[in-house]
Amino acid sequence: MFQVQATDQDAGVNGVITYSLASVSSNGASKFSVHPASGSVRVIGNVVRNTLYTLLIQATDNAAVDQQKSSQTAVLVNVTRTGNEGPSIPATNYNIYVSEGVPIDTSVFAVPVSI
Repeated sequence: MFQVQATDQDAGVNGVITYSLASVSSNGASKFSVHPASGSVRVIGNVVRNTLYTLLIQATDNAAVDQQKSSQTAVLVNVTRTGNEGPSIPATNYNIYVSEGVPIDTSVFAVPVSI
């Protein structure tokens, strides 16, 4: 879906950043995930249309536990419906002529649909 990126001025392994979801609003904790190394955020569950989710993403450096520093940012995810139109069948009636010798389970017509 998207990727967050943080920077750390520490050198070496202490400058390595780990990403996590600190919280998600609207009962969305099971609907989003963040990759701990890359910061890539993905949808992993069914989101609800017309819902605004606030993801609080935390970036933590790799210093010793008692010296770790972290920072958080809020990301707003607004779920909207795309493709507001349903499938369209161009005609209301079709006349199909089928030979009486057509084997059973033979497809004789495919309804054209545009999406």
